[in-house]
Amino acid sequence: MKITQVLYSGLGGHGSVAFSIMNGDTQKITRHSFLFYGIEPVREEYVHKCRENNFAFDAINTSLQGTLSSWFKAFKAIRKQKPDVVILHSATLFGIVPLLRLFGIKVIAVDHTSNSAKRKNEWIALNILRIVANHLVFLTTSHVQELLKLKGGQYLNPKKYSIINNGIDIEKFRPTHKPPTPPFHFFMLARFGLTQDFNTLIRAGKILKDQLGTDTFKIWLAGDGINFPVSYQLAESLSVLDVVSFKGLLDENGILETFNVTHAYVHSTISEAMSTSIMQAMACELPVIASDIPGNRNLITNGENGIFFEAGNEKDLASQLSAYMEGKFDTLSIAQNARKFAEEKLSMETMFRKYYEIIKNI
Repeated sequence: MKITQVLYSGLGGHGSVAFSIMNGDTQKITRHSFLFYGIEPVREEYVHKCRENNFAFDAINTSLQGTLSSWFKAFKAIRKQKPDVVILHSATLFGIVPLLRLFGIKVIAVDHTSNSAKRKNEWIALNILRIVANHLVFLTTSHVQELLKLKGGQYLNPKKYSIINNGIDIEKFRPTHKPPTPPFHFFMLARFGLTQDFNTLIRAGKILKDQLGTDTFKIWLAGDGINFPVSYQLAESLSVLDVVSFKGLLDENGILETFNVTHAYVHSTISEAMSTSIMQAMACELPVIASDIPGNRNLITNGENGIFFEAGNEKDLASQLSAYMEGKFDTLSIAQNARKFAEEKLSMETMFRKYYEIIKNI
């Protein structure tokens, strides 16, 4: 059985999910290949992983060509790889699914985007994939419940979809020694996109700097994307670059190294399906301070394995960070519960087994 996974070429959650599916196949019962597709050049980390494991891959940069041309090239690349099944993480390629099926290739389409963050074209893609794909995968029960309440939700065939939460390598992402003394280091890792709210964390940093000075805490922001210049300019205008550092793109080793010297992970976002960064932080036994939104509630129970703040509210976030530094939370228990949750719910082996059950039966 050969599987081709189609995913976004740049930074984002697709890469972690796709390679976790691959790595979750610990018995090597399937063969894997990849197609990286998007407006950004393929990440070197992805290329390295494919070459390291001797997996075939292709990359299509869509920034300089039209949709139909990109679709045609993607279809040719997939046909060249000769998979039995395509796991489609990139819904923008919905147009080639009927052709793939015409050539006997089965398609599992994964809906990674939270309902509140979907744009019009993403709703169109999902509704078409609902009809033309062999099977749909949603990440959480709440995601599906929201869809069923929407107009047209009654047409979602329960035999054609499954709920499979994302998984990670919980052996690679595992607890290590954390720095026990100030300055406190807070870390956020995400794409600088439309739904990731780095700016609220930057503004919270300004509040804390005015209250505490520059020696008590530091905030590290990692990632890249279209909103990076906006966030950097905000930090510059607020004069917080002495407490807010931009670390750029990090590979997995860089992420792990940063987690190892981080006191708490912060995830400020206005919309989320299932954050890989939160899962990785939980597996590393880090307390997570996150926006109180539906996607994050799929992972975090407030006060038990994480801490919530009101989304978009820098004052509330600053208050929660301050409370953390003052020892007002049982952070040891929260961190241990986070790791336990990751062990029980978030392993890549469990995720692969669920995908493989679909593959065998479609």
